[in-house]
Amino acid sequence: MKRENKTNALLVELLIVILFFMLGAAILIQVFHKSHQLEKNAQASAQALVDAQNVAETLYAMNGDTDYLQEEGFVFSAEGNVWLKPAEGYQLRVTMVDTALVKGSILEMRVEAVVDDEVLLSLPCSKYGVTQNGEAVTEDIAEEGTEEPAEEIVEEGSEESAAESVEDSSEGMTEENTEESSE
Repeated sequence: MKRENKTNALLVELLIVILFFMLGAAILIQVFHKSHQLEKNAQASAQALVDAQNVAETLYAMNGDTDYLQEEGFVFSAEGNVWLKPAEGYQLRVTMVDTALVKGSILEMRVEAVVDDEVLLSLPCSKYGVTQNGEAVTEDIAEEGTEEPAEEIVEEGSEESAAESVEDSSEGMTEENTEESSE
């Protein structure tokens, strides 16, 4: 009987050790899986940043030409006036707003990388003097700007003090110059 008890105790010990290792292996598998997911998310974030920078710089250089977006695979969504491009692990979203000004316009572009409706990054980009369809109006602005002289803003009484300070400084300089020449 004593021999059976020793055998049973040994089997129970082996079962406990096996269960302990199985529990440790299960925990390690979960940790490795979580690590793999974090790595994939980090790679997607890095790639999203690179892609968003490329799109923002190209749109800036091309004056917001939407043909580029179509060539790159962006799809226009009338809901929210947004261009969307799905990618692996993220989605690029481009919004453009063309604001007309007295002389020209400002094209404001925002390139965002989105994962699960959460914005990872947002790159704003603005360009003065262009319209959303890519037509440049900077020449018109330059021509109009040369015709009109720039106005100076002068407060009352400041003209006299400005003239006095110029006279004082010129008198001081001539006095210094005469002292130096006499030496």
